[in-house]
Amino acid sequence: MHLWLDVIDVKGAFLLGDFEDNVTIYMEIPQGFKQWYRTNEVWLLLQTIYGTKQAAIVFWRLVNKVMKNMNFTRSTTDPCLFYKWTDEGLVVWLIWVDDCLCIGPEKACKQAVADMKSRFDCDDVGELAEYVGCKVTHNKVARTIKFTQPVMIQSFLDEFDIADDMRKPPNTPGEPGTVLTPVQPVDYAPEKVQRYYRRGVRKLLHVMRWCRPEIYNSVRELSRSMKGASYLHVKALHRDMAYVCNTPKRGYFLNPKDKWDGNPNSYNLRMSGEADADFAKDPLTRRSVSSNVARLEEVPVIVKNVMQKLVAISVTESELYSGVTCAQNMLYLWRLYRSMGISIELPMILKIDNKGTVDTANNWSCGG
Repeated sequence: MHLWLDVIDVKGAFLLGDFEDNVTIYMEIPQGFKQWYRTNEVWLLLQTIYGTKQAAIVFWRLVNKVMKNMNFTRSTTDPCLFYKWTDEGLVVWLIWVDDCLCIGPEKACKQAVADMKSRFDCDDVGELAEYVGCKVTHNKVARTIKFTQPVMIQSFLDEFDIADDMRKPPNTPGEPGTVLTPVQPVDYAPEKVQRYYRRGVRKLLHVMRWCRPEIYNSVRELSRSMKGASYLHVKALHRDMAYVCNTPKRGYFLNPKDKWDGNPNSYNLRMSGEADADFAKDPLTRRSVSSNVARLEEVPVIVKNVMQKLVAISVTESELYSGVTCAQNMLYLWRLYRSMGISIELPMILKIDNKGTVDTANNWSCGG
């Protein structure tokens, strides 16, 4: 099924909702209006406004009412996903604060966008070309989508001192065979360097999250020292940036293994997962690191690389921990697609390369 992707931006989204009956909020008189009021007077808010905690949830409730009026159903798994089956196929709305992404067959998608614009004052961004800072390349002939971040990569070259690293760019994001651990306050770099470091890690976290999963582990290690970093951490930061800048065309490449005609009863989509763990990776806490990916038709959907919250006492236990986490992600996706009426082929296959873990998961072995 060929999909069309369209983005609209709701203008003044957090100004559109009404407070619930039992909510009363006052605010100070803003600058520019104080001359018209006495010093002991305040404003009573009758509607939501940017800066109030209620604004986001009130706008979401308003979106719920609008979607229901448009005959869209809210997913029971993801509260920000709405869907409707039409004669052309499945149409889906994804709500990201005030950005609304519509996905579906072109004709049905454009009709849904027109209905949305009739209910909200919107900026119609048009066909998806950029989203959450990513450049989105949609090849309609090959039916592929690629996510890259050229603007963010350029900022690494413009804002950070990585010229020396770029003369001989590294082949890996992190130093092989090493673990970057937090340091004591006595080894902290000056505060100016700390701000520089935090700004760089923040940018790398965004790149990692949205298009470069291979830097997950190295960026995870960098992010552990946001409280205080040494010059060794800054060096590792520059290495990561140089690696990304040397491979600017890499990114998520969505190329499904099979094609689907959009009929929910004609084909069962295949879900799979892969899980691994690095036992006792952290020399200070002895905690292991989990890495796993959940795929739909061989396309990565959820990718994780995290420090485990418990101390595993064996390789098998650390691998099992990672496998369980991956299985939970697969079950979430299974529930998500099932909530829209899309069938998933069972059983879903989870791949783990540790025999002890496989035997334990299949109940082929036991221990006391």
